[in-house]
Amino acid sequence: MFDTWGEYDQCAEWCASRGFKGKVGDPLPGGISAEALALINEDPEAFERRVNDCAYAQAMERVHERFPEISLDRQVDHTVP
Repeated sequence: MFDTWGEYDQCAEWCASRGFKGKVGDPLPGGISAEALALINEDPEAFERRVNDCAYAQAMERVHERFPEISLDRQVDHTVP
């Protein structure tokens, strides 16, 4: 079954990994379906936020690869003075 939202996410990952912001006019991967393109064009600001989220996640993964002792899942207890 074709997953349009999955393709949308893949496009956001593609943009983020190449340093694009997902702004109107930024390149998109070749072969994108009309359905995924329609989702992007329907709310370009949401796509830009998704690309930003992907870029942040990719940056955190690179930090974790370089410093594996840093847990990305660690919770900070803000109740301790």
